[in-house]
Amino acid sequence: MKNKKNQQVQYGWYAGNFLIGCGIIGMTGLSLIFISVFIPLAFANILFIAGLITSILFLWPALGMIIMNLRIFSAKAHYDYLKRFKAPKVLDCGCGTGRHAITLAKSLPEGGHLTGIDIYNTVITGNSLETVKRNARLENVDTITDFRHGSVTDIPFKDNTFDIISVQSVLHEIHNQRDLQQALHEIKRVLKKDGLLLIGEWHSLTPFLILSMGFLTLMMATIVFKTKYFWRKKIRQAGLTIVKEINNKGFIIFNCKIA
Repeated sequence: MKNKKNQQVQYGWYAGNFLIGCGIIGMTGLSLIFISVFIPLAFANILFIAGLITSILFLWPALGMIIMNLRIFSAKAHYDYLKRFKAPKVLDCGCGTGRHAITLAKSLPEGGHLTGIDIYNTVITGNSLETVKRNARLENVDTITDFRHGSVTDIPFKDNTFDIISVQSVLHEIHNQRDLQQALHEIKRVLKKDGLLLIGEWHSLTPFLILSMGFLTLMMATIVFKTKYFWRKKIRQAGLTIVKEINNKGFIIFNCKIA
């Protein structure tokens, strides 16, 4: 069983533990609704209302987060930019288990190379350096990729190293504004003068996110996800120019260059 598991690509789930917790509580709510059908009316009403509220508060966001995971992971959005560079050197910041990075690597022109860095925390289930290296090997891109430990606030490379830098659904996890400023400074430092930066983040005030997260949307909007206006401001303050914005139903990709 262990050997078989090691032969399978494992990309994990974003906020997987939180998703599972919401799902279990939400299913408990559905169970209360089901039980309410078979008990006396006075207790049935109480159980039904309790089950309905629990389902709305927890099962709805759990299902929405599954959809969000699938949307992020399946987005091969606009990889034509790779063709702008001959044998590009690409950096994926916050590569995690490698789903986005490996898709990028498969689209690289001949001679291109991708490096991924991550602090490998538990935001993604099964997240580890060993996992992403195994996934790259199983996807047959291990010869054109390199993965290592590294933080976006202290990128372990020299100035002007990369043609393309991709930072997808990562920066919102930096809650300290000074650290966020430092991260954007570091990204700009290692990007070549004529290079391309792609920052992808959820815009918190979109119908898709509201429908997906339910009551959690307000919390996500103030604590986790920010608006596209917030990211525009931060990007420009860092001395970067936004060349193009791609809106994939609330997931905004900012194509940027050094101003």
